[in-house]
Amino acid sequence: MQTDAPAFTNGAFFELEFSTNHPRPQINEKIMAYSEEIKNTTKNAPKTLGNQLGRWAIHLDFPVIEVAKFTGATRQTVYNWFSGTEVTNAYKMRVQSLLNILQSSKTSEEALRQCLKNK
Repeated sequence: MQTDAPAFTNGAFFELEFSTNHPRPQINEKIMAYSEEIKNTTKNAPKTLGNQLGRWAIHLDFPVIEVAKFTGATRQTVYNWFSGTEVTNAYKMRVQSLLNILQSSKTSEEALRQCLKNK
């Protein structure tokens, strides 16, 4: 299987794999750590529910894509929460549930396992 060099797109690395079994390239997202800019923005933002979620996600290095999947929000919405935007009522229950999971977990992997149990 041939693999092209990773490309940087929308804050994540992607690797394209070409296989004779698949007519189109498969995309495998590589998890990235939070940037210093995101860490600083989150640290200096108002202490909202979403900001608390961001602080814990960063502390555990819990991927933003997993936050988005668990809450049903977009990655951009999650980043907005991290920077202090209020969480709307439609998401509050899922955000609070994820925050509780992150606060009770010692690692990102443990939190992810708990999220998968609670889906």
